[in-house]
Amino acid sequence: ARASRKTGEKALQVHLDATVACSPSLAGDWVPTIAMVDLWFEDTPRKFGLNERQLDIVKRAAHRVAEELRDEQDNTVGQSEPLVWLIHGRPGTGKTHVIKALRDLFERVLRWAHRVEFQFAAYQATMACNIGGDTAHHAAGLNPFLQDPDGSVRMASMTNVAKRITKLRWLILDEVSTISAPFLSDLE
Repeated sequence: ARASRKTGEKALQVHLDATVACSPSLAGDWVPTIAMVDLWFEDTPRKFGLNERQLDIVKRAAHRVAEELRDEQDNTVGQSEPLVWLIHGRPGTGKTHVIKALRDLFERVLRWAHRVEFQFAAYQATMACNIGGDTAHHAAGLNPFLQDPDGSVRMASMTNVAKRITKLRWLILDEVSTISAPFLSDLE
């Protein structure tokens, strides 16, 4: 099993390296393909030790990424409905393992940057730290210590927030059960 795992990881790395070497631009014009996503997914269960349920979630996310790549190729970006999922479970069920696998897909295969194309966030700082993300307040440009007269959380400069989230494609909120409905409204 270990040799098979090494072979799968090596195949993906060789494929990614060959794609970079053949890229017409060395300035970072990385064009991920559906084949790269599929190849990454083949090795995911072994690399991250995911169980069947975790793997199903990662598979759905990989399929969505492939759908988005297809939309980019067909110039139909933005025509499909936004994806809104809720992944929940008791402590220790492996939600963080799923997040780590998605980070690997986003960063290693798609070459996306955290806080640019994707954002991991959680309501509490300790939870955010556990997933290598930010607090939900910071991610949304909300200041929890300042409130408008109507009681809503004050937002940072709308222009600055808009500039920052323009390229954002995925927002993953960990421990969403800790987030109140009014805060989710402010986040929206």
